[in-house]
Amino acid sequence: MSSLWAAPAKPPNILLIISDDQAWNDYGFMGHPSIRTPRLDRLAAESACFTRGYVPSSLCCPSLASVLTGLPPQRHRVVCNDPPRPPSIRCIHKLSVNELDYQRQRAQKAGRA
Repeated sequence: MSSLWAAPAKPPNILLIISDDQAWNDYGFMGHPSIRTPRLDRLAAESACFTRGYVPSSLCCPSLASVLTGLPPQRHRVVCNDPPRPPSIRCIHKLSVNELDYQRQRAQKAGRA
């Protein structure tokens, strides 16, 4: 009965490390014969390591969007690696150097840079 009144346990510390363009065995702790990942090996040795995983898509962006939203790609509608951006989000690599300088100066005047 005393366990019903005990203080709740602290929530676990969870660190989700996400990398891109690696196979499941491209780490030392997963048995790769030549890739050395000593810091990740140590972290894996001191942690719970889940050696089997599931991704909702074979593509990066839909899978990452699912991790962030908790939804499958069909629901969050990111279904390819180059989804169209909303018109309100400008792509920085398409801005000219002069326009980038102007944006920087505006941000400095507004106290944001």
